[in-house]
Amino acid sequence: MTKKIKLVVLFIVICMTTFAQKGFKSPAATYCETLGYKYSIQTDKQGNEVGMCTLPSGQTVNAWDFYKGKVAQEYSYAAKKGYKIETVTEKINGFVTEYAVCTREVKGVKERMSLQDLMEKNGDRMQLETRGPGKDIYEIAKDNPSFVASKVNPTSFDWRSYNGHSYIGAVRDQGSCGSCYAFGASACAEGTYNFATGLYDSNTSDFAESYIVWCLGTMSAYSSHFGGCGGADYTYSELQALVDIGTVAESYFPYSATDPQTCPAAATNAPKTKFNAWYRVPCSDIEAIKTAIMTYGVVDVAVYVSTAWQNYSGGIYTDASTSCPGSPCDYTTTNHAVALVGWGHDATAGDYWILRNSWGPTWGESGYMRTAVTAARVACSVCYMVYQNTPPAAPTATTVAASGVTNNVATLNGTVNANNASTTVTFEYGLTTSYGSTINGTPNTLTGASATSVTASLTGLTASTTYNYRVKAVNAYGTTYGLNMTFTTSANPISLTLPVTENFAASTLPSQWTTQNVGTGITERWSMSNTATAGGAAYELMCTYQQINPGTTRIITAPVNTVGVSQVTFSFKHMLNAYATGVTLRLQTSNDKSTWTNTSWSVATTATDIAATTVSVPVTTNLNSNNTYFALVADGDLYQIDYWYIDNISITSGGSTIPTVTTTAATSITSSSAVSGGNVTADGGATVTERGICYATTANPTTANSKVVTGSGTGTYTSTMTGLAASTLYYVRAYAINANGTAYGSQVSFTTLGTGTTVIIGTGTATQGYPLSCYYGYERSASLYTSAEIGRTGTINKVEWYPTITLSYNVPVKIYIKTTTATTITASTWATAISGATLVYNGTMAGTTANAWKAFSLSTTFNYTANNVLVLVETNYTGTGAGTSTGPACRYTSATSKHMYIRADNSAPTGTATVSSYRPNIRLTFSGVASPRTEDLDQNIENNEMISAYPNPTTGIITVRSEGSIRSIDVYSITGAKIYSRPNVTDETSKEIDLSNFSNGVYIIIVNDGVKNHSLKVTKQ
Repeated sequence: MTKKIKLVVLFIVICMTTFAQKGFKSPAATYCETLGYKYSIQTDKQGNEVGMCTLPSGQTVNAWDFYKGKVAQEYSYAAKKGYKIETVTEKINGFVTEYAVCTREVKGVKERMSLQDLMEKNGDRMQLETRGPGKDIYEIAKDNPSFVASKVNPTSFDWRSYNGHSYIGAVRDQGSCGSCYAFGASACAEGTYNFATGLYDSNTSDFAESYIVWCLGTMSAYSSHFGGCGGADYTYSELQALVDIGTVAESYFPYSATDPQTCPAAATNAPKTKFNAWYRVPCSDIEAIKTAIMTYGVVDVAVYVSTAWQNYSGGIYTDASTSCPGSPCDYTTTNHAVALVGWGHDATAGDYWILRNSWGPTWGESGYMRTAVTAARVACSVCYMVYQNTPPAAPTATTVAASGVTNNVATLNGTVNANNASTTVTFEYGLTTSYGSTINGTPNTLTGASATSVTASLTGLTASTTYNYRVKAVNAYGTTYGLNMTFTTSANPISLTLPVTENFAASTLPSQWTTQNVGTGITERWSMSNTATAGGAAYELMCTYQQINPGTTRIITAPVNTVGVSQVTFSFKHMLNAYATGVTLRLQTSNDKSTWTNTSWSVATTATDIAATTVSVPVTTNLNSNNTYFALVADGDLYQIDYWYIDNISITSGGSTIPTVTTTAATSITSSSAVSGGNVTADGGATVTERGICYATTANPTTANSKVVTGSGTGTYTSTMTGLAASTLYYVRAYAINANGTAYGSQVSFTTLGTGTTVIIGTGTATQGYPLSCYYGYERSASLYTSAEIGRTGTINKVEWYPTITLSYNVPVKIYIKTTTATTITASTWATAISGATLVYNGTMAGTTANAWKAFSLSTTFNYTANNVLVLVETNYTGTGAGTSTGPACRYTSATSKHMYIRADNSAPTGTATVSSYRPNIRLTFSGVASPRTEDLDQNIENNEMISAYPNPTTGIITVRSEGSIRSIDVYSITGAKIYSRPNVTDETSKEIDLSNFSNGVYIIIVNDGVKNHSLKVTKQ
């Protein structure tokens, strides 16, 4: 058959099918919108796009969980048709699927069918494959003449973890649009560009899928092959467009699934990234596909999606679609475009691809799939792109200074550029420039055209010895050696003598302390942090996360002489800022820092933090030695922790430890004093010679700060702190000292009262009146409230109260009023100032004397909004007349200030009137702020029913609900720092806030409903 006849036949074949060959939609998004619900995309803290479905109740749920019947069953398609819905998990030949099953019982007969079958039965089948173009045929892209498939590829490779870095960004979500072809092309382009230009981790490129779909797809050269949500044909014209025209950054045309869209001028005029070429890989040539991935980057592939493929949730996917029956094989029928980022090997299933989908991170294995190398026709139509078409050449190699040199170990370093040819890297080393020994580099094989760091770890070296070494790189085009370099090992370590104490008071590791990091691509995880999170004083050890799995990282003590010792106690303080399960924290011992033995202490991580605590571990392994090493270890998937802090390590012989002590909360707080104390519950095996409290204005005080000694021995005790500064935040810890050291209890804090007038909130016992005592506001330079209590940062230099008071009663309520001016208040002035109330003063309102307290009886609801007036309200009043008060309690006498007083202390005269509502608006003027800010302290005054939050306490996500609407949300720490802000919420009644990344403690949430602010406190655990 001639080429011309062959192309005509292909044209006829493709025109006979009106389905795009790459146009599959996200089933979860399509299901949500089929039911008439709103589908939206949120971004998680790793930058992945998560599809969410908003239900008629206003509740927003994960779209894949909803599609699989895991959540909101009452809003499911099954429920609409009178069925129940459940999630079925099914294992199929080594992989797992999850899908929804609908059930009901009719006249004793149970019906059971999949959700998709039920929808199809009722004529509501979801159209997941889009109808697309397919009018003309491009000639198949020619093979790359310089491309040679490697016959020896590594067992595994992954662009998400190459040399310890990720060269591909977060997982995307195409939604209910058949635009998968653009996501496959963009993933390929991004991976190729990132590798070629050395971009990784947070610096990876992010190209605009929308530009491919609604800009390139409307150009006449390509519109018959791809465009909009209609999918794309066999020809990979979208890759040709990236060569001809190029693509733009996501910021110029952010993706949404609405179709059609108009290409914006910003995208048309944006700078373009163009690629040199694109090529196909021969069908079903597994080693060629691997070579393309390693040499150029992420590759674009088409697959055939079946029901099992849609429902995949884990494992290595297999099916019967393993051949490529199309003619030519590149045109084998497929329906979805994805990308391959690497491969691996399983002892049972054999080789598998690591496939990246565009359905969000809650599909499959965090948005990815492991699939057998020929399953779902994945090996039939594979393409790669070239950003720099540089001819292969001999490698370049540079030797770099050795690192991590001790008495017996060292790390050799170098950089190698493979110059686009598969290159093997080794190091030569020895006592002379003849070397004599060789060790493989890590990584051992390189491709691409960028300089890559390579290392090799040497062990068993001789102390106080000079070694020569150099890096060596070999590919098919030549061999290159780096220059010779040397390093000298240190002398053998000097062992420490028990007891050992290390409190980490400097910015560098103590002498002879070392770290050890094990895992492919792992980098240094330990540093000295100028913090005190673990409960000691600054500095402290800090271990940070890395996307390495599996990995092991250790902080190792200097060698300790344990000759003649059969048991020691290893004590330390630590705190874990957790992320998820997957890591085990351990204490290990060794005599050579090579072979390690677990002790009795280990903790498996969860999503919950480990609060600052002291741990004491009896150790019996690897003792009675001149050199015993102790290591605190994080082992497993190191991405599942955030930060691990360690301080105050002590190693003592025998079973004795420091005491165990707790701290009691502060009480009897005044402007200059307070009472705290503690409880010594165990002496640690040695007499407690001193106990007490220590305090300071900085966190985690020690006995080196101010302290109050309160005796010795075990038991409870109290201590009084004096000479404190007014309106100041203090931290307190109980302490106890024995021969083994000083132990501290957990930290508590308190704020001393201000000088002058004191506000007391929520005190008093009112059997009928509102349980308040002395609320007032005034102008002054130092505010009665701290900025944290208000929920703003800065110095408050004015507080004004503009109250609205509503009283309900069944007997008269007495009100005392006076002016703050020297002007006599006339009846007309009162009528102007006070509306909606009838106030009676001795039968008349005329002739009220200026600046003097006058009593009025209230016979209707009283609303007060005037300035320059002071008000006292006495509830439970049954008498008449002026009464005997010459000046209300809690009076502030400044004649120039604006005040409002409420008294509800149940004092005589008695009665049954109650304050039904008191919601003062407080206007605050901050130093450095041009205009006043208005805040509402309802939460401090009454049980605020306008807003609520759940769960409270929370470990991560908290949902805020409002009886009205939500226009904006701000979250503040207890110190007044704004940690979260959503200024323009679209008139919603509930909103989720993710506090996962913030420390445990109390936070203030302020919600504006478009009229006023409402606040409440939440606790993060």
